Amino acid sequence: MRASLSCRFSRSARAPQYLPWWPALVLWPGLCHPALAFEVFEGFQVHGFLSQGYFLTTNNNLFGSSERGGSLDFTEIGINASWAPRPNLQLAVQFLSRRAGEAAEGEPEFDFGLLDYTAVATEDRRIGVRFGRVRFPFGLYNDTRDVAFTRPSILLPQSIYNERTRELAISGDGIMLYGEERSTWGNLALELGPVLARVDNENSELALLFGDFPGDLENRWSFIGRLMYSTPREALRLAVTGVRLETDYNPRLAFPDDLGPGKDLFEPVIFSAQYNAESWSLTGEYARRPIKHEGFLVLGFDFDIVGES
Repeated sequence: MRASLSCRFSRSARAPQYLPWWPALVLWPGLCHPALAFEVFEGFQVHGFLSQGYFLTTNNNLFGSSERGGSLDFTEIGINASWAPRPNLQLAVQFLSRRAGEAAEGEPEFDFGLLDYTAVATEDRRIGVRFGRVRFPFGLYNDTRDVAFTRPSILLPQSIYNERTRELAISGDGIMLYGEERSTWGNLALELGPVLARVDNENSELALLFGDFPGDLENRWSFIGRLMYSTPREALRLAVTGVRLETDYNPRLAFPDDLGPGKDLFEPVIFSAQYNAESWSLTGEYARRPIKHEGFLVLGFDFDIVGES
């Protein structure tokens, strides 16, 4: 069984660290209302959101002890601001506090912060560039995965949008070029650019090295791109995402059992399709995930494998 409470708050509302599910049902009319934006001055807005999940499982624990009375250890609280000093220039930033079992313990973090410049904006075409800590265009849902009502369930499918690797997949520092062409046959959108992924955390190390080692992962310039086609009314959406993520592992010499210096190359490709009818939608995504380790001194740690999900 799964239940979810999702609220968005303005400056006058408070966002508690967690909210038990039973009083939430009673307090729902007072706490949760349509999303509001507080406009400090013209062109500058502040938004906030709160998402609280409840999990009750039968055969395995998820985000805490979910087999015994359920778990509330999945909470996302965010605040973001945007400022448009000119029609073709926008600045946006978001800070996030997130609890997700042992994977995240609620420490506030700098989620993204970027400058978006639109060079061309007409009725049929849009071309621009984003600088800073940018959101990664990844599949159909990664761009807005923090916005609860855009998700098809409390958690996105873990085979594609794994919560343990959120820091690795959600955003990074770099440049993102984007372009969109609209016509009678449909809309074509392309986003691509060089980025530095966020790999200086335990979850990313577990995802790329399959273990927590004494040394440190160092990011290298990587690339991500997504091409998406949609029919004029978005009844059909098709997308392909490609990533080339490169990292170096720097061992700590004080630990003789540490891995030697090595490199990791991760090149997933994700194919996405969605059909939207008036009252329902059908979505499917498939990922092919080649990963390659080379240069490590530990016997058997150099490998070249392909996973699927």
